[in-house]
Amino acid sequence: MALNTSTSIVDYLKDKGQGSSYADRKNLAAQYGISNYSGSASQNTQLLNALKNSGSGGSSTNKTSGGTSYSGSVNGSSGSGNAGAQVAQNLATQVASIPVYDSPYQDQIDGLLNKIMNREPFSYDMKADPLYQQYKDQYVHNGNLAMRDTMGNAASLTGGYGNTYATIAGSQANDQYLSKLNDKSMDLYNMALDKYYAEGEDMYRQLSSLTGLEDLAYQKYTDAYNLEYQREQDALAQANWEKEFALTEASKNADLAYKQYLMNRTSSNGKESDADGAGSGGTVKSGYGNQGFSTIGDYYGRLLSGMTNLEKYETLLAARANGEIGNDDTLYQIMDYLGVTLPDEYKKY
Repeated sequence: MALNTSTSIVDYLKDKGQGSSYADRKNLAAQYGISNYSGSASQNTQLLNALKNSGSGGSSTNKTSGGTSYSGSVNGSSGSGNAGAQVAQNLATQVASIPVYDSPYQDQIDGLLNKIMNREPFSYDMKADPLYQQYKDQYVHNGNLAMRDTMGNAASLTGGYGNTYATIAGSQANDQYLSKLNDKSMDLYNMALDKYYAEGEDMYRQLSSLTGLEDLAYQKYTDAYNLEYQREQDALAQANWEKEFALTEASKNADLAYKQYLMNRTSSNGKESDADGAGSGGTVKSGYGNQGFSTIGDYYGRLLSGMTNLEKYETLLAARANGEIGNDDTLYQIMDYLGVTLPDEYKKY
């Protein structure tokens, strides 16, 4: 028969050419930090995983009781016991590996905000406005021309001689052009003010566009983050469901097998045909006699001393799974011999 190295610690050690007895496994357990090793299913699985340096495991076995065969997982997991922890670890690794958000627009946004917040208040200096200087030169020139023309026309009325009227009329003509220049300066002031406001509004429009692009970039980042996180959460939920399902099935199988055994014992009027019996009349399997015990029952009585009923039950199941207990009848005889009953944890299903 091929060795089951994937789920059996005994077969795994045999395949590696190492000792697989309880004493050998206890020494290995101590080396790998498994304290109080008793040979329970969970400890055997933990030791197997440690030896394989892998997160998968779970000791499965096929049992026969009263001619009825069933398959179940001794520790109630069928390899899913560590799946949830592995998925949780993967989740933490994936989340930690997601890069921190790096905004592609933040520098531009900060620079534009700095310009808006520190913008100089509006001011207008006519002398520094080249357009005003053009208008000023034009209106002064035209005013001088108008003043000379007006004074010349007035002087011609008096035979070409200058007079007070001519002077006054010429000055009025010049003043009209200077007045137009003042009106134009107000127009230039309003034009500069409108330009100032337009530049401010343009900066706000740019800021709005940049913040919109920033929102889209961050939304894309969070969508990717949430997608990865949800994927790992779904995997964790699936692993937990599989673990719970395996535990349910294993508990049902254990309950049915035990009930079947009790029925078989009742129908046979208590006859025990197994050569590896637990009591004084049974035959001790190889190795137990060498350790100073007359029966398997005595051996396990010493081994299980001080354990709770649940711990005793799981240790015996583990021994059955790894072949130390030859068959189901012997297992149940040992349970009767030591007063080990089916734990409530295995009855709730």
